[in-house]
Amino acid sequence: MNKCLFPSSDTDTKLPDMPQPFWNYYINVDGLDAAAARATAAGAKIVNGPQQVPGGSWIVNALDPQGAMFSLVSMKR
Repeated sequence: MNKCLFPSSDTDTKLPDMPQPFWNYYINVDGLDAAAARATAAGAKIVNGPQQVPGGSWIVNALDPQGAMFSLVSMKR
């Protein structure tokens, strides 16, 4: 029996410990540290980073004041 990995309706089963699906938007910025400071000043919460990823980019994962996740990405800190 094939099990759907991405439930699409209330009739699909979802394990209790599975997180809710969501979109994560990556926003390109000129300087990561300055953009992260502006985001936190506007009410965002940094939850991960800054960290360098393969290819040399730097990212920060954050939550906006309503709890929606977004990421900032830049080639320089």
